[in-house]
Amino acid sequence: MATNGTTVKAWTESYNRRDLDGWLHAFSSDAAFADLAQGVTAKGRDELLAYGQGWIAALSDAAYTNVRITDAGDSVTMQFDGAGINDGPFGAFPATGKRVSFPVVNVISFDPAGKITRVEQLYDRMDILMQLGHLPAAGS
Repeated sequence: MATNGTTVKAWTESYNRRDLDGWLHAFSSDAAFADLAQGVTAKGRDELLAYGQGWIAALSDAAYTNVRITDAGDSVTMQFDGAGINDGPFGAFPATGKRVSFPVVNVISFDPAGKITRVEQLYDRMDILMQLGHLPAAGS
């Protein structure tokens, strides 16, 4: 039987391969993904898919990199670096063609069947906007 940590590893690999069906398969049907930096929560498969596709639209080569997983049973913490080239709009901001890399922490909750029920994701959105040139660099 796979551990929840193993499920998270496969989940990230599916996303990196653009196998969004495989990525979605890890979620329960009523799962929620809370992006705390943006203040948005995607609920259910359609919104989860749109959320995942949104990052790909902004960073077509978006990927989970340097993934570190801590499995605590029904909860998994995943630290990783989000990375990609900004070749599409990032929210209201136009594409810049610049590469970004930023640290992210996810706390992922599971149901007894081993499906993801909730992801809480945190990263520094201002750092991304500074890397893209939409905000002045810190100390400027």
